[in-house]
This record gives sequence, structure tokens and C-alpha cells, in this order.
Amino acid sequence: MTEEKKMKVVTVIGKENTGKTTLIKYTLDMLVKSGAFVLYYDVTGAGLDDIRAVVIWNGKVISFCSIGDEADDDEENENDELWQLSYVKQGIEIAQKNKADIIVNVCNCKIKNKYKTLLANMLGSENYTPYEIKEKDDAKEQIIQMQNAYNEILRKLN
Repeated sequence: MTEEKKMKVVTVIGKENTGKTTLIKYTLDMLVKSGAFVLYYDVTGAGLDDIRAVVIWNGKVISFCSIGDEADDDEENENDELWQLSYVKQGIEIAQKNKADIIVNVCNCKIKNKYKTLLANMLGSENYTPYEIKEKDDAKEQIIQMQNAYNEILRKLN
């Protein structure tokens, strides 16, 4: 019997509108431009601005899921949390179906503890790397932070 490989999980954590989805889309775009082969791609979410995708890059299957942020960051709402977790779960299921080596996804900072529990239950994975994005008042600081986050994600993909 062969042992099932553990999926690496790279999670971009932050409040609403801090650039999590932008970062994931940018990372996916750069991988495709550098020769990644796209196995699966769909656009989803209320505004159709979130993505779920699976690519092969440098011999690794990498799954991306940018949906998982709540609609209103100011309200405490258990239904929003369940909604977010259901989309995160769907992203993990797509990654599992495609036998991904790595999943890159997002998580609103308000649900990160429940998110970690979901990961443990679905993947039994201790191979979890969070990358938190902070709100920046200055656009230049935000761009620098995003570039650093992109570079960090690339390091984790290797």
C-alpha cells in the first residue's frame, strides 16, 4: 500500500479588500506566462472576480482558489463564516480531485482558526503556510507588500 502524499497549503490571509484575490490571480498569471499548463479554470463569486484553477508548473500540480472572503467585513455573521468555509472546502475538493501537490488559497482573518480546523479535517495536513497581508495606507507600500508576498509564494511552490 502506498502512502498518500500530503498537499502543501499556502494561504493568503487578510481583511476584505487587502489584495488577496489580486495576489492569487497575479501569481497564477505569472506561472502561466512562464509556461504552466492550465488543467482547470473557472470564474466564480458574486462579482465573477474570483477564480478557481489548477495548473501544472515545474512538474507540480498547483491549485488556486481565490474565493473565501465574506461580503461584509464589518458584521459578525455566522452565515458568512459558513459561506466562506464552504467555498474554501470546494477549492480543496478541486485540488484533491486533480491530485494537487500544492493549493494556494485565501482566508479572511476573521475565520482563520475555523479554516485551520477545516484544513486539518480535510487534509490532515500540517504542511500549512499562512501569509498575512496587512492593510496599507500608502499605495507604494501595498505594492511592495504584494511583490514580497508573490516572491514568498513562489518560494513555497518550489
